[in-house]
Amino acid sequence: MTRTCLLLLIIVGFAALAAAQLDTVLKFKPMEQQQSSADQILNILRKSEPLARYQTSKFFDKWKINRKNIITSFKWTDCGNSSSIIVFKDAKVSPDPLRFPGDLSVSANVQIKKDIAEHLSAKVELWKIIGIFKIRIPCVENVGSCDYDVCSFLGQIGQCPNVLIKNNIPCHCPFKKADYNLPTTKFVVKTDPVPPGDYKAKVVLYDEGTFAGCLDISASFAA
Repeated sequence: MTRTCLLLLIIVGFAALAAAQLDTVLKFKPMEQQQSSADQILNILRKSEPLARYQTSKFFDKWKINRKNIITSFKWTDCGNSSSIIVFKDAKVSPDPLRFPGDLSVSANVQIKKDIAEHLSAKVELWKIIGIFKIRIPCVENVGSCDYDVCSFLGQIGQCPNVLIKNNIPCHCPFKKADYNLPTTKFVVKTDPVPPGDYKAKVVLYDEGTFAGCLDISASFAA
């Protein structure tokens, strides 16, 4: 997936930067000396899983799952508090479920309540939902459930994408106090980075080590 795609997903949630590169994790093969349990988890995560929203009553009865608890659409929640300086006000992603390769449309509105210098970091937790199980996706080669130096990541990007320049959205640290609005933007994803299934992500943001914001995301990827 291109850096432009990753950057747009960061604007949506500063979380999807990891989810958008899950193929790195899911194709990873642990060395022989690593624990077999890790290999088993990664083998499970690599498998395509039918989406819960399309399952029959037999499936829900078998696993004793309440339909109200399954992922039925893309959802996001700002899980921050009164001390948040990064507030997620809106986020939309389509199609739903996501299908790659193919078109991806993203829109978002994020409020930054104070200037952020060069020390923005993120703690990302990613899970794949299989039946009643919520399986954590491990951090492999700096992708997955990892801690990220957001400013360093953004520093790897050269010229900001035109859509961000047009909407006065910076793609490098620092970030000024402002409301940043990304209108619906469509681009093409030419790879198939994520095995079909239901996923959850949580991102906790820190500015100079102090809590800055939080975002929960639920999304489904279809074949």
